[in-house]
Amino acid sequence: MAHKLIPRKIKKLITNKSKVFTNISWLFGDHLVTFIGGYFISIWLARHLGPTKQGVYSYALAIFSIASGASQLGLGGIAVKEIVSSKNI
Repeated sequence: MAHKLIPRKIKKLITNKSKVFTNISWLFGDHLVTFIGGYFISIWLARHLGPTKQGVYSYALAIFSIASGASQLGLGGIAVKEIVSSKNI
């Protein structure tokens, strides 16, 4: 009786364990390669730029990160609202 309560999508997911495991493995591998690559690139960049230029680069990156995060607040909802209400599209 309890197995009838499980939605079809979840049943399919449970029976497709190998596909799910493969996808999780690829995602984990992607994150690992990105992390390790970023680590070595940041070491190379620090050695190439030197302390002063690395500090300027880090400062600019921090300002850009804060500004881009602040600019995204609510922008998606406003864009959808404008696109839906526009009759030109």
